[in-house]
Amino acid sequence: EKTESFLGRDFERRNLQQTQVRAETALRVDHLQGVFLVLAVLEACATLLFAGEVIHYKLTTKPKLYQNTEKTA
Repeated sequence: EKTESFLGRDFERRNLQQTQVRAETALRVDHLQGVFLVLAVLEACATLLFAGEVIHYKLTTKPKLYQNTEKTA
């Protein structure tokens, strides 16, 4: 009786019906389009940020090819 007052009358039957309805509606690709869009946008931002960092590094550092080539005696 305590369970019925807490969950309501005929809880098991309603729960079984809800489970059957959920099983009939499968998750399709169009349900996940938003998630894939966000992931694609984040990937594009990360790629642009990485390319920007590489370009910034190349432009701000001097080549050190001929450093310390002079012999000092």
